[in-house]
Amino acid sequence: MKKKLYEIVIKGPFDLIQGFIVGFLEGRKIEGAIIFEREHHIKHESKLDQLLRVIHIEEDSVHLIIDEAIYRLLCEALNNRKHLIKLKVVSEREIIKAHFNFTYAAYTKRFGSELKTLFSDLPEGVRLEGYQPEEIEREINESTVGYAPLHKYEISAKGRVNGPANEVINFYDKIEHNSCIKPEEIGLEF
Repeated sequence: MKKKLYEIVIKGPFDLIQGFIVGFLEGRKIEGAIIFEREHHIKHESKLDQLLRVIHIEEDSVHLIIDEAIYRLLCEALNNRKHLIKLKVVSEREIIKAHFNFTYAAYTKRFGSELKTLFSDLPEGVRLEGYQPEEIEREINESTVGYAPLHKYEISAKGRVNGPANEVINFYDKIEHNSCIKPEEIGLEF
């Protein structure tokens, strides 16, 4: 049976919450169990949140993705320390799946092959929607004096990556620094 994942929102300053959670995880020797949404391009902001972030007003809540067992342990730890630190879970929602849209373009056959391989080797349960790469190969014989030359090879594609939240986020992390790929923010489905 697959682990249930939850998005939880904890009220309090980011640094305090992050420090508490990192200490909690380290004390229990748990690795990779919690994802801070702000560090992984996950869309959750309302228009007001976006405005406050733009004018540099610090948010007073932190959005996390966490599996059910760790969530229960974290709630217990927060409850045990409520007299020392004022952090409170203000919402929890079960995550059904996640998705993000992307585009890519490359102008050499080597990069094109790498992109096609990357998007054909998806994590388990992750699938592509609306993905149909378009490749163009040209023979260039003419001079293009005064104009930008046409590329001998081009590939471009767009689509949507959809599937289990952990796998989609991990795939996003794998591709986000590739200069040929432009991924949009990750959306969560509850």
